[in-house]
Amino acid sequence: MDSAPLPEHNRAHHQDELLVCCLRCPILSLLTELSISGIALEPRVLRHLASCSIRSLSLEDLHEMPCAVFDVNANSLHFPVLRDVLIATGFVDLCIALFDSIARSTCALTHVDIDIKRETCTLAAFERVAEVLGTLPSIKQLDVRVVFGDHLVQFVPPSAISPFFALHALEHFALDGLFQVLLDDTTVIDMACAWPRIQLLDVYPEYEHRLYDPDSTDWGQWCPPAVTVPGLLPFALRCPRLQHLRIALGDIIGDTLPYSGPNAPFTFADLVDRPAHGLAELTVGGNPRLGPAAALEVAVQLSAMFPHLVDIYVDDPESVVQNHHEEWSSVDELCEARWAGVLPLHRVLAQVRLQERRGRIPRM
Repeated sequence: MDSAPLPEHNRAHHQDELLVCCLRCPILSLLTELSISGIALEPRVLRHLASCSIRSLSLEDLHEMPCAVFDVNANSLHFPVLRDVLIATGFVDLCIALFDSIARSTCALTHVDIDIKRETCTLAAFERVAEVLGTLPSIKQLDVRVVFGDHLVQFVPPSAISPFFALHALEHFALDGLFQVLLDDTTVIDMACAWPRIQLLDVYPEYEHRLYDPDSTDWGQWCPPAVTVPGLLPFALRCPRLQHLRIALGDIIGDTLPYSGPNAPFTFADLVDRPAHGLAELTVGGNPRLGPAAALEVAVQLSAMFPHLVDIYVDDPESVVQNHHEEWSSVDELCEARWAGVLPLHRVLAQVRLQERRGRIPRM
């Protein structure tokens, strides 16, 4: 006679028993990479994992524990050799509990990839994820993807990502998901000061512009980005290793181009006698409008900040600027091209700056 199927929680318990038995095998205990999916991790399994020589741990599609109980004490798991962690789960509380249980004294994590797959995350939960990750200062690469509930664009204030500013070793930081980060020039200063080693910075979630429809009433009110072009100056002064930057900019019209502010800590004069910044790629999100007479000034400011900039991408299929080779009959015509004219102007200015650094006079 066939036996009745095991209840879900008993099935998960037996899976954990099997996993522990495997990990206790003398040979398997030497594993350096481990991927686990489709089970409910019990605290004793995590304790055993902490004692293994695992350097790379992948946890995907984990089941929530019975009664949502996760009784590992905070800072009680020692992973002295663990470097890479990937978590893809629909249970944000499990993600929070796991990182909160890692002992800070022995943590040496360098790469963390988090994907909250179900639309169950709230802003408060996102802030809690940021808080626990902000206590692990060894992290060098951090990718966070979150989909909030209700299929609505969630507005994430600067305070929600401020715990990440404690990760001073960060070299790669990318946010992805259906939300908008409400950045401004002040937050850019905080980022630049917090992440002096940053090489790739992506704070413009991919789905923000791909799914947002300004003509739809289902998306609620849209908050225009507030970062200005001169607001990128702190990156040029404080982040010398930055190679790729993806950020939303506000409309470039009126008085947004002067670097204004009663107590502005940085000025373009600070660029004097500094090594030329090596930023190679800039992606401008937010689909900012560019004033008719602003192309030249934008190109001048970008050239001053990032003279090695090669590619500029704009979040607008009609305005994507990359390797532009069209012929322009005059500077006035080039300026009228707006965003499509910024990069060629920038390249001309960059060439002049290069010749000046080499002590040569351009041929007329």
